[in-house]
Amino acid sequence: MLNLIILFVEGFDMRPIYICLAADDNYAQLASVAIASVIKSNMQAPIEFFILDSGISCKNKEILNKQVKDKGKEISFISVIDKLEKLKEIGVNSQGYYHSFAAYARFYVIDILPNYIDKLLYIDCDTCVCESLQKLFEINLRDNLLGAVIDILPNFHKKAIGFDDSDLYFNSGVLLFNVKKWKEDNMLKRIEEHMIRMRCKYSFHDQDIINIVCKGYILPIAPCYMVFLPEYSWGVKGILQLTNLSKEAYYTEIQIANAFNKPAIIHYVETVFGRPWYNSCKSRYFEKWFNAFRESPFSESFEYVERKISLRHRMLEMAYYLFPRRCFIALYKKRKDKVLLEREINAKKQ
Repeated sequence: MLNLIILFVEGFDMRPIYICLAADDNYAQLASVAIASVIKSNMQAPIEFFILDSGISCKNKEILNKQVKDKGKEISFISVIDKLEKLKEIGVNSQGYYHSFAAYARFYVIDILPNYIDKLLYIDCDTCVCESLQKLFEINLRDNLLGAVIDILPNFHKKAIGFDDSDLYFNSGVLLFNVKKWKEDNMLKRIEEHMIRMRCKYSFHDQDIINIVCKGYILPIAPCYMVFLPEYSWGVKGILQLTNLSKEAYYTEIQIANAFNKPAIIHYVETVFGRPWYNSCKSRYFEKWFNAFRESPFSESFEYVERKISLRHRMLEMAYYLFPRRCFIALYKKRKDKVLLEREINAKKQ
């Protein structure tokens, strides 16, 4: 059972919030929803957004700029196209539905930030902020490079990258950077050297790199800052059944229950229900995303992702509602493990 040591400061004034997202043009509309969720949940706070631009069109940049400025917040676009082109040249793998390199851009942002920034929160475009981020920014990172939430990938993935059962493996969708420490330790150079040496032949690409290169210097933060749905509704017992993670290397039952009941950030990864922007997917868990979506300037022109759902997956969705929870998790685990094992094998072949 993992005991977190997280320091909060009560009764403080609104401190500035510094947010980073990475996007190319394919992810611009999703970035807009994430931005809307940050602003909606932190209206009184000074916010400065840094958008790592790996190919956003001028039109979409104008839309994002207006969205932020109209709410009295600040936004800057940082081109990382040249840096990502170099990654392509050395054979680093693209990621996701759009075969994008945008996620790697986060490695470059710290070294070009203004000196007044002490902490930076990176969030993936598929996240939704539901609560104030003030307490998150007051966490004392001490001598750690990052603060992050423990992932719910199966334990065999940790083994695949050389981790032990007791090692913590974190999701990279929400990262609180210790800017000073990152610069002092010259982390960009260390990560670039690792990518060149390994060619990023990992099944979870940039996330694996962060876990490997920063191992021992990532502070576990409360799971409310990375809520996975529906998994958190199953509690620790269900999550451990799904993942085979060690109980000592995961959160407590009350920490997961609190996160599920009051999520600060939801990460809409692929699940049994799909994702909110899939045209054929519906779930009560998508409500908070759609609340932010309605604040997005893309809400009228949003292009949903076409997703063909197989009969087998439809049956899995039905099983979620009809089967006892433990039986469903066993069924879901079997299917998910098969997909992820294939991903591990393919990564080694590349």
